Amino acid sequence: MKRWRRAIAKGAVVCAALALSLIVGTVWHEVVGHGLVGVLCGGTIEYVDVLGVEFYPEFRWIGWPSGLYFGHCNVAGLPSGRAENLMSLGGSLSTWCVATIATCVLCVGKWRGWPAAVLAGLSLWWIDALSYTLPVWGLRKAVFWGSKYPEPYVAATALGCPGWLFQAIVISGSLLMAAGVLARLTGVRRERDGQLRANHGQDDY
Repeated sequence: MKRWRRAIAKGAVVCAALALSLIVGTVWHEVVGHGLVGVLCGGTIEYVDVLGVEFYPEFRWIGWPSGLYFGHCNVAGLPSGRAENLMSLGGSLSTWCVATIATCVLCVGKWRGWPAAVLAGLSLWWIDALSYTLPVWGLRKAVFWGSKYPEPYVAATALGCPGWLFQAIVISGSLLMAAGVLARLTGVRRERDGQLRANHGQDDY
């Protein structure tokens, strides 16, 4: 019975962490990836909403959008098509960079507890860029909901990157990050189980 309770508790924690990662990741994608990059490219942020909440120019609940998209950041006044493409690419590129850094930090350090949980959550942000490969094949970003517009793919190709190369980098990089985090977390679990067995052995002795 205790095992079931622990399993349910762990499952609840994982679900809560994933939900928080989705919310924070979407805010980062829109505000930092699109908004900040757009401002740096010469534009002005006019509007930001994430998961049904308007963040700017007012903070209020506006309801889940009919298009079932995760968020939107409107940047006006960009001086060129290149600037618009950089702003469009910035959303998924920003979460990709965070995921890459978090994965590297998690894999090279001996993290435990909440720091490891935070890094593991951030390392999942590669899902953002990977999910944008689906609209290229006619699916929605999250298969059943989300945008059908492959935003970073279109921006990358407009900036001169071959479409196949962009897809290959995103898919292979995502798989590598997922494998690295999984290997690290599996290693931590084995170390913990080994310590528990050693402690039980000392108690028996």
